[in-house]
Amino acid sequence: MTQIPLFISDVDRTILTHDHVLPPRVVSAFADLNDAGLRTTLATARSPKGVAQYASALNIIEPCICFNGAWIGNPNTLEAVHSETLDLSLAREAMNFAAALGIATLWYSKSEVYATSSNEIVLKETATTGEPLRIVSDLAVIEEAPFKLMCVAWKLADQKKFNTIIDQFGSSISAARSHDRLLELSPRSVDKALASRILCKRLGIEISQIAAAGDAANDLSLLRSVAIPITVSNALPEIRKIAHFVGPSCDEGGLADAISWLLNNSKTSQAKKGTQHA
Repeated sequence: MTQIPLFISDVDRTILTHDHVLPPRVVSAFADLNDAGLRTTLATARSPKGVAQYASALNIIEPCICFNGAWIGNPNTLEAVHSETLDLSLAREAMNFAAALGIATLWYSKSEVYATSSNEIVLKETATTGEPLRIVSDLAVIEEAPFKLMCVAWKLADQKKFNTIIDQFGSSISAARSHDRLLELSPRSVDKALASRILCKRLGIEISQIAAAGDAANDLSLLRSVAIPITVSNALPEIRKIAHFVGPSCDEGGLADAISWLLNNSKTSQAKKGTQHA
């Protein structure tokens, strides 16, 4: 098997710790990938602004996949090679529906986040990724269609209401869980695997030739599509099950171990022979 041509990684709780810190050993591991001649990029539910600092820190030069695949491009220049937004009226309907359930919801444009109220949940989520927050009293004043809506629920009782939202809009909106507390609503055709196929076609490679890392439900479609899926120990059980290698927790910079394994085994690991752990 020839060397894999591309490595795609999720961001939160994969390269970053639970406290949103990028461990130095993960930075070093990406440098090793670059030194070995592997292209690297990121695939995340975050906005371009929310991922830009990490793309720079990891010397990512390929287009990044943002908003779970609704936007692909350079997160520093905001130059897109592909983008899709939710229908404006559908987005307003979904956000109002979630609000009626008591679910805090954020409206993400390319560089700004809208909400209809400012509370602890809204402030915490936008502070995590550093996007400017604009509070509006009426969704009708928003003229910029969103790349995604993000429903946020810290309480288990509210998280169960996500199913009501999915039942109502699942036929017209793509719903993905990036964390127990987060439900991401995107254009119907959007997911990380589809976006990765678009990117791979642009780069002249096949998704079935590449490697990828992720930890959450919104990473599953991508990890099932690639030659070599890897992960960290805090990932969902179904992701650990399909991974060729499981590194330590993201809080230990565990993806660095997975990348080291990938570099040492990429020429012989296309045929999976059981998951390995650090």
